[in-house]
Amino acid sequence: MRADAYVLAGLVRGLSMGLDAFTIRKQLVRHGNRDVHNLLSNRATMQALTDKARLHITRSQAGVSDRVRAARALVGVVLGPGRLGVTDRAVLAHLALASMTSGWATIQTSRDTVAYELGLPVPTVRDSLRRLVERGYVRVHAQRQGHAHVYKLGLLRSAGDRATALLLDEVVTALVDGDDSNRVAKILRSVDSPRWGYSAVQGHASWLYLATDAAGQEWPLGPRSKRRATESVGAPVASVINDAINRKAAAREELANRQQGRMEGVEQARLNRTEALATVDWLVDRTGNPKLLIEPGERMQWVRAARAQLGSGGGWDRGQVRATLARRLAMCGWPEKAARSAAQAVTKEQ
Repeated sequence: MRADAYVLAGLVRGLSMGLDAFTIRKQLVRHGNRDVHNLLSNRATMQALTDKARLHITRSQAGVSDRVRAARALVGVVLGPGRLGVTDRAVLAHLALASMTSGWATIQTSRDTVAYELGLPVPTVRDSLRRLVERGYVRVHAQRQGHAHVYKLGLLRSAGDRATALLLDEVVTALVDGDDSNRVAKILRSVDSPRWGYSAVQGHASWLYLATDAAGQEWPLGPRSKRRATESVGAPVASVINDAINRKAAAREELANRQQGRMEGVEQARLNRTEALATVDWLVDRTGNPKLLIEPGERMQWVRAARAQLGSGGGWDRGQVRATLARRLAMCGWPEKAARSAAQAVTKEQ
């Protein structure tokens, strides 16, 4: 952990416990390394860090909004020293920015939408979300039917992430306020830009390199990924952006077609269920209420009559009618196994 981040975290902890700055400084000098000693020997620096720590405590005690929490998660995780890869940091940044835009702590989205916005394959986004959930950076707040889930950002997991968010508090403020004069915040907000996800030259590694470099943070990943990122940053921007914009426009059309097809599939399934219910109601009207039948022989007679009636009916979805009829018979008091067998016999092809 950097010396200034270490001192800032110690000041926040000590001041929150009611200790004075002089006592905290003595403890930090006692347990810190040479870089910490050199930092604490500068009175102006010590005072500036103390003021920043007091401001952080005041904000926390006053109550932190969901947008501030999301901004801290974005800065702490994306620019922090954690072991997350570039893709995981980009996905978390997208979720955090979505939370800040909506003002809600929860984010309802789908893997398809995240993949489209970031210009990543859907399986890549699926695996990234799984890793973020497993490591506690993101929680699945609720599961919806279909592809959309409701996600919620978790707390900062490590001391390094918390110290990074604390040290770069001005970036957190700029993200919350929408201040584009802060270069780091401006770069972080561009994670959904076609320049990164849809570029054949640059990628999110370049986005992360520019953000960490502007923030004065160390590159959190290996030297090979840093070398690739620095090489791609020098690519001609105009040609990269024009090509990327065209790629994202094509991806938007593809996403819209998939969503339209999914909506049509959902509507068709709803219609099939409605028709199956109507078919079963018609069948019961023609053959009598199966709830009144107790003896196995009576039930077999009802099954034969229902099968004869259904064979003379119009077009119907065999699978939907079978499942609906099995549920209806179970609700009428038939044993579950008998209900399934009867529904199978009634709907069997003649």
